[in-house]
Amino acid sequence: MNEQNLIEKLITESHLSVPERHALPNGVARFSVIVAQASLVLERDGWLPPGRKGISEFSGALIERLDGGYAVHECHEIGVMRFSEIETQRYSQLKAAVRAWLRIEHGESIDGIAIAWDE
Repeated sequence: MNEQNLIEKLITESHLSVPERHALPNGVARFSVIVAQASLVLERDGWLPPGRKGISEFSGALIERLDGGYAVHECHEIGVMRFSEIETQRYSQLKAAVRAWLRIEHGESIDGIAIAWDE
């Protein structure tokens, strides 16, 4: 798998195998590649991670592609099977939406793979 395929798998499944991790250049997930692959996923599926459309109870963050922009939806489990209200922030630029999603959903790494914020 090339870097783009590996990053797409990482952002959609939140996991890479050990051999896949070793195949990443310098063992990191470059932010610019994350944004590029997020663009492809959102164009194809409308949501990141894909398959989450219409889920009303979730913990973490999702990106939705909208006409003219993006929305990052955030929700957290606040008790056993009890979830907070969904908070939504709108972004006109994909880069800002992906940055917000990563910070909420993953922090500084995805599945232990550091994000290289190569802005």
